[in-house]
Amino acid sequence: MTPSRLDKYLRDATALSRSQIKKVWEQGKITVRLPGAPHTKPALEALIFAGDEVYLEQERVQRTPPCTYAALNKPYNVLSSAAPPAHEQACTLYEWLAPLGAGVFPVGRLDQETQGLMLLTDDGDLSHVITHPDTPIPYTYQLVLDDSHEEIAQAVCEAFMHGVQLAPDRSVSVDSCVRTHAAGVTLSVSAQESRSRQLRSMCHVLNLSILSLQRTRIGPVELNDLAAGAIRALSEQEIEQLWGLCGGRERVQRRRYKALVRQARRHRDEGEPHMRLERWLEQMGIALDSVFESD
Repeated sequence: MTPSRLDKYLRDATALSRSQIKKVWEQGKITVRLPGAPHTKPALEALIFAGDEVYLEQERVQRTPPCTYAALNKPYNVLSSAAPPAHEQACTLYEWLAPLGAGVFPVGRLDQETQGLMLLTDDGDLSHVITHPDTPIPYTYQLVLDDSHEEIAQAVCEAFMHGVQLAPDRSVSVDSCVRTHAAGVTLSVSAQESRSRQLRSMCHVLNLSILSLQRTRIGPVELNDLAAGAIRALSEQEIEQLWGLCGGRERVQRRRYKALVRQARRHRDEGEPHMRLERWLEQMGIALDSVFESD
């Protein structure tokens, strides 16, 4: 096992959000027992190694290999939150996530009014690289406008691709925008980032009335005929294609090694060497002066 920060370990091993983890840590409900040592209450940045035992409210939590990769067609008016709804009128992703088991969470977000494709997983590494702004994953949305925009549909597509000024120093554009054969004024919009709220802002600037906005594709994963509120498992091919777009699993592992080397160097520079970490790096054949290729 590659050493992992305590907060990431808990994020991967439980259904708790980052804010919830911080809260229970502040309440003193998280402890760690090293081999042959008593329980301690380490910092959230502390590294967890193989053999360490992590406890939440005196119950041991263990991280298991990721095994859930699913696609959800998020319905309209559902909040992209893993937490239970705060009141009866609210609806969150909790009812879809809870049956999938602890540690499963949504990859990114969709605003409350936007329907469509969301990925659900317990693979924190894949989620991180998918949502990283440097990852070139295309997202496609179906945008349905009010019929009053019939005559300017082509001009709207051109404006989206040329760029819309959202602020004096901020102009945003999309990679492609074409009118589809669906009923009404329906546009298919693709971009290299997940930007449903940005699309709404672009429409607001152009005085366009949106009837509906739906995300239909994330990289190789398509919504197709998945019904609103339905979930399906991703195929092995889809999972591998997502990893391929993100640079592969090796890229994630290389970044993790780089981060651990930087951490070991920092401790040494501060006069407090992290001997556990240095021993682990030595066992892995990684020197403190290692030079990694840039990602």
